[in-house]
Amino acid sequence: MAEPRAGAAPAEGRCRRILDSLPGLVWACRADGACDFVSASWVAYTGLPAPEHHGLGWQRVLHPDDQARAARAWASALASAGCFEIEARLRRHDGVYRWFSLRSAPSRDDHGAVVAWSGIAVDVHEQHEHARHEAADLARAFDVLDRGEPCYVLDHDFRYVFVNPAQERLSLKMRGETLGRCIWEVFPSVAGPHSRYFREYHRVMRERVPVEFDEYYAPLDLWTHVNVYPTKEGGIAVFFRDVTARKRAEEERGRLVVALRETAARANQSRAQLEAVFQAIPDGIVVFDMNGHVILVNDAEAALHDFKSSKQMRLEYFTSFFELTDLDGRVLSVDAWPVSRALRGESFAGWQLHARRRDTGREWFLSFSGEPVRDEEGKQILAIVVTRDVTEFKRAEEALRQSEAQYRAFFEMAIVGMGQLDPATGRILCVNDRYCDITGYSREELLSGSVRDLTHPDDRHEDWERYSRMIRGEVDEYCAEKRYIRKDGRIIWVHVAARLIRDAAGKPIRSVGILEDITQRKKAEQALRESEAALRAADRHKDEFLAMLSHELRNPLAPIRNGLYILEHAAPGGPQALRAHAAIVRQVTHMTRLIDDLLDVTRISRGKIQLQRERVELGELVRRLAEDLGPTFEQAGVELEVEVEPASLDVDGDPTRLAQVVGNLLTNAVKFTPRAGHAFLSAKREGNQAVVRVRDDGAGIAPETLPHVFEPFVQADRTLDRSRGGLGLGLSLVKGLCEMHGGTVTAESAGLGRGAVFTVRLPLAPEIARSLAAAPAAATRKPARRVLVIEDNVDAAETLRDALGMGDHVVEVAFAGPEGIEKARRFKPDVVLCDIGLPGMDGYGVARTMRADPKLRSVYLVALSGYALQEDVERSRQAGFDRHMAKPPNLTALEKMLSEVGRSKLEEAAGTG
Repeated sequence: MAEPRAGAAPAEGRCRRILDSLPGLVWACRADGACDFVSASWVAYTGLPAPEHHGLGWQRVLHPDDQARAARAWASALASAGCFEIEARLRRHDGVYRWFSLRSAPSRDDHGAVVAWSGIAVDVHEQHEHARHEAADLARAFDVLDRGEPCYVLDHDFRYVFVNPAQERLSLKMRGETLGRCIWEVFPSVAGPHSRYFREYHRVMRERVPVEFDEYYAPLDLWTHVNVYPTKEGGIAVFFRDVTARKRAEEERGRLVVALRETAARANQSRAQLEAVFQAIPDGIVVFDMNGHVILVNDAEAALHDFKSSKQMRLEYFTSFFELTDLDGRVLSVDAWPVSRALRGESFAGWQLHARRRDTGREWFLSFSGEPVRDEEGKQILAIVVTRDVTEFKRAEEALRQSEAQYRAFFEMAIVGMGQLDPATGRILCVNDRYCDITGYSREELLSGSVRDLTHPDDRHEDWERYSRMIRGEVDEYCAEKRYIRKDGRIIWVHVAARLIRDAAGKPIRSVGILEDITQRKKAEQALRESEAALRAADRHKDEFLAMLSHELRNPLAPIRNGLYILEHAAPGGPQALRAHAAIVRQVTHMTRLIDDLLDVTRISRGKIQLQRERVELGELVRRLAEDLGPTFEQAGVELEVEVEPASLDVDGDPTRLAQVVGNLLTNAVKFTPRAGHAFLSAKREGNQAVVRVRDDGAGIAPETLPHVFEPFVQADRTLDRSRGGLGLGLSLVKGLCEMHGGTVTAESAGLGRGAVFTVRLPLAPEIARSLAAAPAAATRKPARRVLVIEDNVDAAETLRDALGMGDHVVEVAFAGPEGIEKARRFKPDVVLCDIGLPGMDGYGVARTMRADPKLRSVYLVALSGYALQEDVERSRQAGFDRHMAKPPNLTALEKMLSEVGRSKLEEAAGTG
């Protein structure tokens, strides 16, 4: 205010009118705390004359529940000579109680002694009710608030349950140092009634009302503006704002105000008291005359808007520098400004607007109250506008809203399922859309049930025990892979992870988790495990097969070697020589069959066998095979019984391969049936199928072996002597050949020692008239051929020459490719038998050279090779060979080829010679 001047009494009167017109109730007290002044607004509000408020009478208008608390706070302020601040309910003249914010500050003399007290009570009833509701809403959102101004949450025992990063930076203490610990233990310097923090926190905890205050924290040399709210869990939420700079400015202004009061006190103590009351009010106050001139501005208003001087300041100053909008963003015209309303005589309070300074762009949220000032005759002479900065509160409110929106958006748009459960029952509280997609249920269906309902019955007990360990605090997080049953009944694998949210007392209130469908990953893992098992089994079978192959190939060598020795030393044509010859023939036949079986299995697995299909009468084929193998059964002492249906059993098939199927089954029967045993072979029609059964009462098949009998290299005979021999390929060949004919083969056995039954089913051919078989041609003498053998193995070449020579053929031998070509030009052979694996020029080179030579172009070329797969045959054909035969060649087949297969080429050659 201005310096004291003459006419103090009128100035005092005007000052009293200003104080009476403030939008609040003003009072003043002596140094001992006894009230000696109340404003007219106080008297009008309470309906009691001023003297009844003097002394401590003003406390009697407080609500009974607030009187003791107010008396303690007033006594504490008097004892400490500090500020008095409290929110309490005051009784209106009609008996209604409304909430007021009561603030009072002491005035001191030159020696710092308190000489008086001045205060103001501002109606905050609407703000208090609004704040109470806002605090409740704010408390419900604290679990997602992790940004913004420093804040923390305490439970009812003052233990930390939440600390945000800004609070960590402000207090210089990390969450790990505070969470779960009592605040009075973490900050012992503020523990006790001497601390404002201690008192106000206990007050909010006890009375469940929000409070707001400024306090100095000495260890950090920090002034803080503190908002404390009760939480729904029974604790409190505390927000901080660093107001050190403002407090330093207030302290400086305070010192100036003290100096001003001291000067004014010497002139007029009453005027100084009123000035102190005016300046001590923490809200900004501007007083306008009826022409819109500013006549008085308090320090709070000056600090808020950085005013340098109020001299000659008019309403136009505000309108030129500031823009006001309502909370919906509508710009207010000057006529709608708070000051304009107050100048029109309107009274209002708590009107929140957005303000922007045009020159600096600075923005605020402000709460305005206005009141007209009238003289004794009721004529308005002034207008007062009170301003409170609520920017930080609004920002916190907006930050909370955005945090809630962000959390909701994240929850709903997450690519994984998200949900919340009641930890006590497992009941589902909320889920997102992805959770519904994974489980196949709607949101309403899920919210009416429990997560245990989704879990596969075999997983429920173990899974709930794992979840309960988190509830009991044994682990921080629940994590599991388990099975869910979707609404459509399909079983899926899911990965679930969850954490607990606890209340202020540490009691679990809900769990928050994520859900991910890992069914495809589980299937891939299972497929990988099965693949690894199959590879291990295949590797084991390979080792077993190599061991068997070694055994089976070595076994015939001994009788062959012994037979050769006998032939060298026994009389030609004698009994010993004949037995040795028969043994060699049997062993060579056995070795050939082993190699042929191995090649056939390879061809079938690679799809290289080509069936030579024709109409086959299966009954006749079965009877012929029974006759062919009859001696074998007789020699083994096994009785073979044959039953073939008289009706024709025609099938479309390869007679050689079908004979191989039935022959392998009969060979198995005689091999695994002991002497004096029985075997039964039948062929009959069943529906549109021809059915061949081979049954025996021999060794039988173990139950664990039965499912694998048709796999390659699987054998029932695993004894060390391997008396029954074989590579375990026969039944695999049977299965492959049956399937190539569109049929099936099955095996049955009641167990070891109880025999076995093999059943072959083949589709019958359509009923068509069978052509009469041509009469057999009269036997003709096989023609002699000129044959050239090209083979680098001398023994093989010479034995083949001798064998063919016994059939009246003229045979020459060459041991290398170039030698063979030269000899062919001189010898002029009809047929050339050429080994593929010759050193130097191989058999393919020999064939290409002969086909390029006009003199040798018509020669019939036959490739001899240990490789007899389809690609080997095709490569031979491309090189120019007419035929491909596997080593060692079957002499009977070779004689037949020499007499028949090459006839057309020989005739062609003869016709062009």
